Amino acid sequence: MGCVPHTLLGKHAQKERFWQKPAAILIAVTTMFLSLAGLTGILVYEKYWGIKPEDIFTAPGRSPILLDTEILWGPTEIRVEKQMAVELDQAGGPLTEGKPGGGTAKDAQDLYMWSGIEVSSAHGIFVWTDAQRAPSMRDCAISLATQGTGSYVPIKDGMRLCVGTNEDRVAYVVIKKRDGDAWLVDGTVWKQRLS
Repeated sequence: MGCVPHTLLGKHAQKERFWQKPAAILIAVTTMFLSLAGLTGILVYEKYWGIKPEDIFTAPGRSPILLDTEILWGPTEIRVEKQMAVELDQAGGPLTEGKPGGGTAKDAQDLYMWSGIEVSSAHGIFVWTDAQRAPSMRDCAISLATQGTGSYVPIKDGMRLCVGTNEDRVAYVVIKKRDGDAWLVDGTVWKQRLS
């Protein structure tokens, strides 16, 4: 009892190290294989499941919202004076007001023109810079959710904007050209609300 077995030469028998046992090697190889398979699955996610993560707009803690591309109105040309607010959620088209922050409640105004040189939106604005194509509703929704700003944006001819509205819709606005002190813009608003 309590004695350590001796080998024929009188030396103590050494225990085999855990990592040298066949079972440990098998567990390590299996773990590495499963990790590699999981990483491969993540990298080819789109191929196996057939859906791109960008195809679904997902807010943190909420279930995915599938985007409907039905248009509320537009494209419609709007003349935006140098100091003006535009309400984009009207079903019949845009409603313009003389001064940003005046007239109706400020929250009901979606696009503001400041001195004819800058625009802003309290509900988010994003400058679309891909010259090869116009943004889809999905492109605008994702861009507004991830990179939208409430800051002033200097405007210029040909600029394209994604704009959030007070009723949680998405608008696409193209600054066409200057017209005296005003700007001519084309606006389109998608009907679906993102809330």
